[in-house]
This record gives sequence, C-alpha cells and structure tokens, in this order.
Amino acid sequence: MSEPQFDDLYGSEETCRAMLFTRRRPVGFKCPACGGHEHIVIRSRGRYQCSAC
Repeated sequence: MSEPQFDDLYGSEETCRAMLFTRRRPVGFKCPACGGHEHIVIRSRGRYQCSAC
C-alpha cells in the first residue's frame, strides 16, 4: 500500500485508532481478567479500563 493510499484510509489518528481497536477486538472490548464488556477510556494514556475490575 502506498503512503497516499494509507493516508486516504487512515489519515487521522482517531481513524487509525478506531481501525486498530476493531482489528484487535472484533467483538468489542472484553476484559482479559474478568471477561466484562463495560469499560472506560483513559484519554491521557489512550487506554481502555474495565469498569468491573
């Protein structure tokens, strides 16, 4: 894939993060510790944290 094609698909950081989340978690968020699906986003770190744990 060329750089212009990549920019067309994933030009912004937000779009790229959304694509990575979908690829990594095709069924949505699932906590590896408890299996829960509810989560919060830690914006300062760009991380997801389980609401149950």
